[in-house]
Amino acid sequence: MPGRGFGPNSLGMEFREILFRPGVFMACREVTAGQFAAYCRDSGSEGKAAQLLGRLRGDQPVNLVSFTDADAFATWLTKKERAQGKIGARALYRLPRDEEWSLAAGLVEDGWRPQDREDFSENQFTRLGDRFFRSGASAKYGVAGLEADPMEWCMDWYGSGKLDRVVRGFQPAEPWIRRGFANASGHGRLGFRLVYESGGTAKR
Repeated sequence: MPGRGFGPNSLGMEFREILFRPGVFMACREVTAGQFAAYCRDSGSEGKAAQLLGRLRGDQPVNLVSFTDADAFATWLTKKERAQGKIGARALYRLPRDEEWSLAAGLVEDGWRPQDREDFSENQFTRLGDRFFRSGASAKYGVAGLEADPMEWCMDWYGSGKLDRVVRGFQPAEPWIRRGFANASGHGRLGFRLVYESGGTAKR
């Protein structure tokens, strides 16, 4: 069963509460080209918005987005909706954490609770990924598109070197994707979705 909902927000985004994470809501869909174009226009980048909407429909998931741009989008939306009184002073939008993405995707085994684990190993992802995506677990929790392009940025660093950020996704030709990309990477298959946190406790 899907968790509690939040939204739609000022950009029409809807969210579902993440399993085991009270007050933390994952966007039901990726940020679209139209939503990202609104951020570009508001930031004075009319040309970038026009270029984006020249190659993608407004309702398609945005791609070619770096971590830096995705994080800036979340910051922009947080400030905008706080100023409008649509969210509280401690609430915020941000990119999902690695483990939150797993929970939203339905990567939960019987009797296993992710909050009891300190990490999510590569072997665990590989073992669970194909089984849970093919069972439609993410749809059960009310979140769509995790099993399709684009791959999605997460907040976490990939590895101990703090050079790359975690990217998550799923593709038929490469059943389970968990990689690291540099903050400035604008790979053609890189997009993102947001998390809404009602208490605003996450460190950015």
